[in-house]
Amino acid sequence: MKPLYEISDDIRQLLSAITYNEELDEEEARKLLEEVETQFDEKVENICKFIINTEANILTVDAEVRRLNERKQRLTKKTEWLRRYVKEELVYTGKTEWDGAAFRLKVSKSPTRCDVVDEDLIPAEFKEEVTKVKVKKREIINAFKETGETPPGVNVVDYETRLKMS
Repeated sequence: MKPLYEISDDIRQLLSAITYNEELDEEEARKLLEEVETQFDEKVENICKFIINTEANILTVDAEVRRLNERKQRLTKKTEWLRRYVKEELVYTGKTEWDGAAFRLKVSKSPTRCDVVDEDLIPAEFKEEVTKVKVKKREIINAFKETGETPPGVNVVDYETRLKMS
């Protein structure tokens, strides 16, 4: 079967021929148009089926991603627990180093870190103010709908179309 765009071109050409060509037999043209429109309908129906199938595949992939992320979290927690376990047992036995056939372990001091307990008690010299500007897009759209005007620096797009399937 032809691609949809070729079938669409066939319909437009046929409609143009019917409109501007007086020599064309009306019954033959109508029959030909009906055949091409049937091809168009079948093609669109099949594309819709493919879309539904692809959306189902997306859901399956999402579920697999969630499953793998959960597995990753379990493995990460297990690995962290094992590291802590070995370190604690080395420290408990008074060892700071361990040499094995394939691995060498060393318990060392971690880099200094700072944990914030109460931000309000921290002196101003150790704080930095960060400002983030958020554009209120919904309010811009509502104002555009009411007045038809857009503020500078904004393009409101209201001419695009989308395909809804039901």
